[in-house]
Amino acid sequence: MNTYYVDEINPNRLMKTGIDAMLRSLDPYTDYIPEDEIEDYRTMTTGQYGGIGAVVAPRNGKTYVVMPHENSPATPGRTAHQRRNCESR
Repeated sequence: MNTYYVDEINPNRLMKTGIDAMLRSLDPYTDYIPEDEIEDYRTMTTGQYGGIGAVVAPRNGKTYVVMPHENSPATPGRTAHQRRNCESR
């Protein structure tokens, strides 16, 4: 298709458009997540971010540590310096 099509096309975009159209025919809930976006998807759906070792959740427009993982920077009992930035602004 790239060689003989009259306009310039992006093969990745074309593939995603085709997959999205097929999935829409199944139901309104099924989505395709490309491999290069899967980590962002996992972070959004689980609330986990590996950088601080905790489950985080939004509350009143701010992000809070909801459940720290054991021996992570977000674990209670860490020094004030280590926990200072647990709340984002």
